[in-house]
Amino acid sequence: GRTHAPRLAQLLGLLGALRAGKGVARTVAGTQILWRPGDDGHCIVTREPAAASRSVLALAPGAAALWDGRFEVTVARAAAACRVGALGREGWCLIRRHERPAVAYDIALSQPAIWQRERLVAAPTLGYSRPGLDHAYRLAFAPRRPMPSNGLVYGLV
Repeated sequence: GRTHAPRLAQLLGLLGALRAGKGVARTVAGTQILWRPGDDGHCIVTREPAAASRSVLALAPGAAALWDGRFEVTVARAAAACRVGALGREGWCLIRRHERPAVAYDIALSQPAIWQRERLVAAPTLGYSRPGLDHAYRLAFAPRRPMPSNGLVYGLV
């Protein structure tokens, strides 16, 4: 989603690692690329957790805004003010106390989380929300610069 393309050296390093057939965990231009041998050639490209953690948004009741250039977040008029940021390790640990997310840890860290003060109230892409708050916050995947549709399969990662 950046204005400038990643550096050629980064891309060549990634290509070399992929061709070597070994596991890959690299960051390039704010993304994290994960690949392990035996994954049927599937490569996961997700937002780099460190990059997502720098994006924090404060929203008042009835407000809407784009978080991290990827997600449109809307707060219901009757809901409390909130802060939107990356789930991070702390949020992951809080969710794991209540349920087992279907998303891998590496991916979950950069997913949007909605907080009231220091309390996690929702992580919509992981299907988590505190009881009674299911409709207080709405989230829609609306990237500022969407990926072109060229036969690639991608999702909310």
